[in-house]
Amino acid sequence: MSNTASARIGILVFARMSSSRLPGKVLLPFGDKELSLVQWILARASTLGLPVALATSIDKSDDTLAQHVESTGYTVFRGALNDVLQRALDAARFLGWSHFARLCADRPLFSLRELRYGLDRTKAAEEIDLLSNQLQSPAMIGLTTEVVRTGALAKAAMQAPTALQREHMTRYFYDHANAFVLENIPQDALGLTWRDKRFAVDTLDDYQWLRTLVGGYAPDVSLTALLANLAK
Repeated sequence: MSNTASARIGILVFARMSSSRLPGKVLLPFGDKELSLVQWILARASTLGLPVALATSIDKSDDTLAQHVESTGYTVFRGALNDVLQRALDAARFLGWSHFARLCADRPLFSLRELRYGLDRTKAAEEIDLLSNQLQSPAMIGLTTEVVRTGALAKAAMQAPTALQREHMTRYFYDHANAFVLENIPQDALGLTWRDKRFAVDTLDDYQWLRTLVGGYAPDVSLTALLANLAK
């Protein structure tokens, strides 16, 4: 049964400095005002009108990241480095959120439409454990959309036995879909032209391409609009 008055929903951005392929990538300049990559993503998420916070680790390597984000006025929660599932649960409980959207700070062009759809469905049906755009077909790299119920995440945290399931926050939901209430988020129609493109900043090539793609646009730019302009 839904009870929209009780929902406390936020957006949680996950980041750390110790990327093996592109260390420190989340502090690289990005976008219209030379924001850092993590600032761009926090600003993009903030356009949806919900509380936004960063979840990083207690590792010393993330001290600079935490200070950087706190200096811009966002709440920062620090937890386990590799047990991202536990870090997410601890952050949601600390923030008092019953549900949250999960974003990664190396994926700057997540769909605002998809995320708004997922958040609106959460408000209407709080019993859904996971809303995801990957339930019917895989999302393009860097364009995953997920909204999670904190209570369901607690169940996953108690039961997830493997390092892979703990490092990838929602992996346990997909591995045990019958144990949870899941609902699909319809994906944006980007066209087959872009199916092989990467929208995650994992390498220097990824970063350079995506930084060029956004050019002088603001963080609220639509990916569909960007790609339409590129195709002209």
